[in-house]
Amino acid sequence: LTTQYYLTSLARPDFSMLHLLFIDEAHDVQMPIFPKIGAKSRKGGLGLFLITQFIEQFDPDYLKQLMGNINTFISFKQKETAAMTLQRNIPSQDVSKNELMNLPTFVGYLSSEEKGKEQSILIKVKPPYRYTEGRLVDHKNITEVQENLNKNRRFAHKLMARDFLSREEAEKIVYRKHFKNLELEEYEKELLDEGDSLIPAEASDDVKGGMMMWED
Repeated sequence: LTTQYYLTSLARPDFSMLHLLFIDEAHDVQMPIFPKIGAKSRKGGLGLFLITQFIEQFDPDYLKQLMGNINTFISFKQKETAAMTLQRNIPSQDVSKNELMNLPTFVGYLSSEEKGKEQSILIKVKPPYRYTEGRLVDHKNITEVQENLNKNRRFAHKLMARDFLSREEAEKIVYRKHFKNLELEEYEKELLDEGDSLIPAEASDDVKGGMMMWED
């Protein structure tokens, strides 16, 4: 799917309507196509947002390819290793490791280019909006937040039970040949258990095919 986005962006006219592709937990999805999107897809209107809390879990060579084609960073509080990496790669070079390590909650740096000038500015974001029974949840109240998370999980499980296959059902489709062999083995075992074990070995293929050919 991501490759299709990439190929479509290459075929679109320059400065087409902007489409944004967000990848959460990007350190777990280090696909080779992402550096290519960063390098070639902007003119076709495809913007890539890679979101991670663990920049140090990226492969170093892969991260180098990514950052070579990124000129906008949004950085919140970091540990030392990640702060050093960002300090080296933020284009404006105006944010220090210590500044990144000591950011307060909900405060970060937006580093980008505007009118040919690279710069970083401080930004403050609002906490996530959560609602339980139509009422805004206090993000500082751990109990209320957990109750809201549990409510959302129950709702998600309900939707998944309605609209998605179970893991067992999906595996039977993906690995249908494997499950077919298991069914044949179970069928042969039942025949043996019933005492019907006198079928000639050369006729076993006919049994597996669902029919038996007898010779006079």
